[in-house]
Amino acid sequence: MNKIIKKLLFIVAIPCVLLAAGYFALLQYYRNNIPYGTWINGIYCTGLTYEEAAEKLAGQNDSTVALDVIDIEGRVHHLTPAPENYTLSYWEGLEKTVAFYGAKGLFAEKNITQPATVRIKPDKWDTYIETLELFRTEEVITRMTITDSEDGYRLIDAYENVLDREKASQVIYEAIEAGEKQISLAEAGCYYTPSYSAADKEIIAEYEALQSFCHRMHMELTIQGEAVYIVDASVLKDWILFDSQGEYAYDKGIELMLDESKVKEYAESVAEEVTTYWGKPWRFTNHNGDTVEVAAGNFGRALKTYALTNALVKAFNDRTRGTYELEFTFYPKSAAEVDYGAGVGDSYVEVDIEAQHVYLYIDGECVLDSPCVTGNVSWNMETPKGVFYIEYKQRNRTLRGPGYATPVSYWMHFYNHCGFHDANWRKSFGEDIYLKDGSHGCVNMPPAKAKQLYEQVYAGMPVIVY
Repeated sequence: MNKIIKKLLFIVAIPCVLLAAGYFALLQYYRNNIPYGTWINGIYCTGLTYEEAAEKLAGQNDSTVALDVIDIEGRVHHLTPAPENYTLSYWEGLEKTVAFYGAKGLFAEKNITQPATVRIKPDKWDTYIETLELFRTEEVITRMTITDSEDGYRLIDAYENVLDREKASQVIYEAIEAGEKQISLAEAGCYYTPSYSAADKEIIAEYEALQSFCHRMHMELTIQGEAVYIVDASVLKDWILFDSQGEYAYDKGIELMLDESKVKEYAESVAEEVTTYWGKPWRFTNHNGDTVEVAAGNFGRALKTYALTNALVKAFNDRTRGTYELEFTFYPKSAAEVDYGAGVGDSYVEVDIEAQHVYLYIDGECVLDSPCVTGNVSWNMETPKGVFYIEYKQRNRTLRGPGYATPVSYWMHFYNHCGFHDANWRKSFGEDIYLKDGSHGCVNMPPAKAKQLYEQVYAGMPVIVY
């Protein structure tokens, strides 16, 4: 019985030993060769050695190496090194990837994806990296400079956020080999600021003094509560005092000093813009709708320049932040009837010398027009041209001058002994009478028209003569 059992065991053992031997033989074969049914990156690799498979994969690879490098200003630099700068290897990790399937993988179909490992060629890298715009820098002659800006001044450090070229090169090198798609040089710590020299520190101190000066005050200049000018750093930066050598003047070597002459110049420039009509020619749309240029007169408002200059100097010294209502001298003194900012308004008297005609406008409507006779041209007694105003009006006045004393019923004075009045001694008005038989400078009107004008004009009403 025992002999039969032993014989049976022997018969069974022989196939098992043969199978085991065959299996271990396959294991040994596929230790250096790709197992049956293996596809890698779409390429059939069964029976190939790992070196042969890696070479075949590399030979059929058409992918490109690319990396997006973000600099400190957020700009993206697309790096695509040419193939001569690197090699692609599929050998590293390939055996481990295949072995993942174990013994069962010897007889199963396998589709494997194997990424390439990038290896930069060290002898090519330095040449390549120098071609990148990121690494192109211009020679810096002056490191620290101070320039004008809307906020006063700006300090520019030519070395600020300087790229550490060596570190950046290494970071990019490693990122490419690691297969990364994007890196930030700032996050990787590839920027640094060198230490400041003594000369740099002097410039920084000068900049800080300039900024302190420019932000010492902030004033809104207003007219009737409405801000029309702002005195801030953009204005103050032009008020710094310079010494005889053209250098900044410091108070006790610490703070920059104020040039009060510059403040006065500024006040005068404001006056030039906000002073209306008084002493300035201006353009006017006449009764015909034509635009005419009217000579300067005494009507309008004049900025008290000295008051503004003193107020600004005081505000600077006191480090004031607030408002200042511009002060004016008005002509006429009261501004009750006229918006000087808007102009003569809608109520005024217009005298067209060439047409020898007077027009009276009330609230924009012409309520009176009349022929007139103005100053005698042949006697050099022309009626003055400009923007004036009715200073006063008077009934039954005697007008006196060299060689004459003329009583009139209606007198409306507007400038330098000149005014509107009735002229009952004249039989006609208008046309070219004024050229040889004009007045002593006044505007003569028919009595009835002079009466109508007298009844409607008021002290302070603008008078436009052109």
